[in-house]
Amino acid sequence: MKNLSLSFAIALLAVLCFAGKSNAQSKARVGIKAGLTYTTLGAATSNGISINYDYRPGFQGGVFVETPLSQSISFTAQALYTQKGGSINTTILNTKIDGYTQLNYLDVPLLVGFKANPKLAFYVGPQASFLLSQKTVVSTSSMGSQTSTDKTGTKTSIFGGNIGAGYSITNDIGIHLNYIFDFGHAAESGYDTGERNSGFILGLGFKF
Repeated sequence: MKNLSLSFAIALLAVLCFAGKSNAQSKARVGIKAGLTYTTLGAATSNGISINYDYRPGFQGGVFVETPLSQSISFTAQALYTQKGGSINTTILNTKIDGYTQLNYLDVPLLVGFKANPKLAFYVGPQASFLLSQKTVVSTSSMGSQTSTDKTGTKTSIFGGNIGAGYSITNDIGIHLNYIFDFGHAAESGYDTGERNSGFILGLGFKF
């Protein structure tokens, strides 16, 4: 996984260098974006017990570089702080469990955009997620509340996909809706299995 992360970082650096060199000719634009996330970890198994995560709101924000490749196709590289995770509200073995897991990542999507018309565009591409921190809070009817920020057992990097649509309100301001999903589990092998990040992002972007 470390080798894959290094290869992805090198590829991203090459892409950004290309975008910078082509700035004068293709009018690449830099921007910032922020939005709300609504994600889940899906279904997981812990100590032989199945758990279904509910969706949980969060935040996303960062920067991007958008480079037109033609009149209808563009390429966008982004670096985004993204809050993911999910919440739990269930009863297992007569014990009520309430809590959440928040996973904070540096997301790096590399998206190709296709313009349906001057205002509407659709995006698709891969993304890499690098774990920054995590926080898990669990409250049970028998043991009270417990909090953990230990990253042990959580993957430091995951690859996934990103699809979405964007609408340009003006030439400089646009809104976007994306669906993100990881290809692999959030937990390392040997720990809780089945947890996989996925969810929606609704946000606003500004180009300079």
